[in-house]
Amino acid sequence: MKENFLNRELFDLRKINTSKSSLFDAAVGNAKDFASKLWDKILAAVNQLQPTWLILYPLRGVISQSHKVGFDGLSVMAPEDAQKWQSYEERYPRTMSFNPAEGSPERFSAPSVWGIESPTARPDRPFTWLICEVKGPESGVTRIAADRMRTFLALLFARWHPSSADVFVIKSDLGEHRCSLQFAPPGNRNENAISCGSIGRLMPSLPIDFRIVEQSILHIRDWYSAHYSADEERQRRSITASHYVHRAIMADGFERFIHYYISLDALFGERYKVEESIKNALLRMFPNDPNWTYRADRLFDLRNALIHGGTSSIDGWKDLKAYIRHVKTSPLADVGLAAMTALRTYFD
Repeated sequence: MKENFLNRELFDLRKINTSKSSLFDAAVGNAKDFASKLWDKILAAVNQLQPTWLILYPLRGVISQSHKVGFDGLSVMAPEDAQKWQSYEERYPRTMSFNPAEGSPERFSAPSVWGIESPTARPDRPFTWLICEVKGPESGVTRIAADRMRTFLALLFARWHPSSADVFVIKSDLGEHRCSLQFAPPGNRNENAISCGSIGRLMPSLPIDFRIVEQSILHIRDWYSAHYSADEERQRRSITASHYVHRAIMADGFERFIHYYISLDALFGERYKVEESIKNALLRMFPNDPNWTYRADRLFDLRNALIHGGTSSIDGWKDLKAYIRHVKTSPLADVGLAAMTALRTYFD
């Protein structure tokens, strides 16, 4: 209030009468407009006070050069990129004594089941750091970073999906990492410490290694650019859908199908006409495949059966054999293809 006392967009000081008036009598516009403008000022000031944290998460089985995404404070970094790592030293003092090439929490002995080592748990697998610089209180930044990382990973999965759809089905909990590293800014009481805490399930443990190519980063940047240029509803829909696509990748069977379908609902669903709006979207996405009319109808039927008690599994669906016989694919593969394609092309 003190800093903005002479701000003519907020106050008309000619209306101040020291004997009878309050500061609010000098407010420009009606009370609601004034409150909104003042709130924006307060919020900006509070945001400015919040520290920025550096949060790292290892993407096991992912190979990449270092790339700055350019949105949401996100980057990917090759563990051996000393020059990139050095660029963080002025902003995060503790990074100077941390070696990102050797400091991955993924460097542990490979677990085994009945003495047989899982291919997803090899100790020498490559990894890439997924990095998020995020403002906020210490207790909340991990959750914010996790949500931003989920959107980015969903977009990556959508890029990998056309050539590796079958691989996403085969995964293991062995080797799956659930912790992140957190570095504090200068002046923070934790600036000389490295915090390691749970960030949740972000990267599934998959049997093959994936590579992040520059073309994928360019497409993802375009997606983010379009996202931030879109209206609020489309922004909200796309982020919600990305989180459900990510949940689908981390899930199996019944849950995977449901999460994929919810992502389609998040993007295209309209109240009281969910089936029609999603079906129209699918037909727009796959105009050259007449079987998508059949698929759209049957996938909605399966969604209803799973949600409303008609079956407790995809294998128990009464129309499964007819579906496979008609389109020569499975419902899970088709809803995955639809969800990935929808997320990837939503802003095209």
